[in-house]
Amino acid sequence: MDQSNLAVNQIISFDTLKTSAFASAKINLGNELDMDDLGALFAVNDYFQQRLGYSVFSSIEMAAIGDALEKHGIMYLEAQ
Repeated sequence: MDQSNLAVNQIISFDTLKTSAFASAKINLGNELDMDDLGALFAVNDYFQQRLGYSVFSSIEMAAIGDALEKHGIMYLEAQ
């Protein structure tokens, strides 16, 4: 199967979308993100990145995600 078709057919569950939305709200409120929040944010970002060709994270979200990953001992670098 063509890889581009796999990306187009990707489906995100409602629970993942809901968790991602709550994670974005946590970021706006200055609250810390947990690993479930991070997983949902990355899943939703990947879904839209496959369609748009770029990350949908804002600079504020990127900073909060970087801080949360660092807190959990994970180093994250996004290719430009």
